[in-house]
Amino acid sequence: GTYTQSVNSDLDVAGSFETSGNKFSVGAAYKLDGDSAVRGKLNSDGILNVGYSRSTTAGSSLKAGLE
Repeated sequence: GTYTQSVNSDLDVAGSFETSGNKFSVGAAYKLDGDSAVRGKLNSDGILNVGYSRSTTAGSSLKAGLE
């Protein structure tokens, strides 16, 4: 199953759990300001994903990520 929670207007957290294969992932998204946000996700295989997004001008944005 999947669980999501908005902690406040800037922070969302989520978790996904699978009993058949003992798999899970947890993640969060945090708004740094009105134009930028950071996200992170960790799964049971030890893989961490981190992303950053920023609105640069109307209609365009800059995104970067690491795994």
